[in-house]
Amino acid sequence: MILNIIIIKSRGLVNDFVIDGFYLYVANSDGSVEIFDIREQKKVSEIFIKPYKNVRGEEAILYQK
Repeated sequence: MILNIIIIKSRGLVNDFVIDGFYLYVANSDGSVEIFDIREQKKVSEIFIKPYKNVRGEEAILYQK
């Protein structure tokens, strides 16, 4: 059985997330990474990432494998 302890809402669709200690880093479809403090159950910061443009000037998504 999985129980939810807290509910955290992101500003966009969640693409990826990482938990580091008591911080949850959430990458979303709006081009930002939101940083949540799990203990306090609130957003503490947000990093905005400029869209990447390829050589043709089109917006592209960077993938790291």
